[in-house]
Amino acid sequence: MLKRKSKLSFRDRLHLARQRRRNLSFIYFSLGLFLGISILFSLLTYGAYGPQENFLRNLFKIDEIKELSDKLTSSRERIEALKLELERSQELIKLDQGARSKMSLLINNLESENARLKEDLAFFEDFVPGSLSSGVALKRLQVQQDTVANLYNYRALVLQEAKQPTVVLNPRILATVIQNNKQTTLIFPEPNSEDPPNKIELKRFARVSGSFAIPQGAKLIEVELRLYESEILQAQALVKL
Repeated sequence: MLKRKSKLSFRDRLHLARQRRRNLSFIYFSLGLFLGISILFSLLTYGAYGPQENFLRNLFKIDEIKELSDKLTSSRERIEALKLELERSQELIKLDQGARSKMSLLINNLESENARLKEDLAFFEDFVPGSLSSGVALKRLQVQQDTVANLYNYRALVLQEAKQPTVVLNPRILATVIQNNKQTTLIFPEPNSEDPPNKIELKRFARVSGSFAIPQGAKLIEVELRLYESEILQAQALVKL
């Protein structure tokens, strides 16, 4: 004999409906949570083990890249500024070295000129007017070896009696050397030389200077300086070395 189903009250049916809704909500929530966790885990796995340049890695690197880019730009600007400063410093150093070299050369030239002027002054202080035996005289002949091998420099003072007209003189050097155990006299400039003569326009006093070269291996023993006016000897001076 079949039993009849017991009838449920309205309150019981309402309670069961609520219980079903709770169960369904829990199931849906569990499914959503599981799906969200799965998606998040998949994204993290893709970001960690996926391609080297994926969008997740780039997303987390944006701020770091921007910071590094700003630092790089700032460093480049500082490097360019330092380069410009270094170039300016190098230019200033070059200018300073050039100025120092010119100043040193100028000082050396002035000192040499001052020494010559002192010598000339000392001579003129001792010079007595009217003491010249002839119209033109050579004084203080000096001969020095140059830094170039076999080259010698000479200089002297040329004096003229007061109230005499201007004369044009041609200097000539006679250098006596010993070469191969033989004594030889060399003449500068050589006779019939095409080189223009080193003429001196003398009015009261003047300096005469020049240089000459002797053969290699020769020994210079004496130098004579002669001054000619139209091939007429006007003055001469000799110095032994």
